[in-house]
Amino acid sequence: MTVIYPYSLIDVPYAERINIKLPLVRKLIETQFFEWKNLSIRPVKLNGWCNNNFRLGQNMLIKLPTAKRYVRNFSEIERNHQNLRILSEQLPLAIPIPIPVIVDYEQDSL
Repeated sequence: MTVIYPYSLIDVPYAERINIKLPLVRKLIETQFFEWKNLSIRPVKLNGWCNNNFRLGQNMLIKLPTAKRYVRNFSEIERNHQNLRILSEQLPLAIPIPIPVIVDYEQDSL
């Protein structure tokens, strides 16, 4: 199977990646999703290239883009969410359904 990405993952040099820290994630949750503010937040040990990942409580995952380029590609995020919904209806195993959350943050706040 060949996977074609709409952009090259190597287009974002390592030096330009946004390294999001736990305090910022906690602040985003506390200020925008107060119903989850008491849940534990912990970094995922191995992140991907496109996202910084954090566990929220026992059952949720926070994915925050590692570069502005990935933030601008919101149509790709929506397409991925739609594909997961379609797969969840057709497969005999549980597929997590994304919680459609948009978090607005500026690199200056990092």
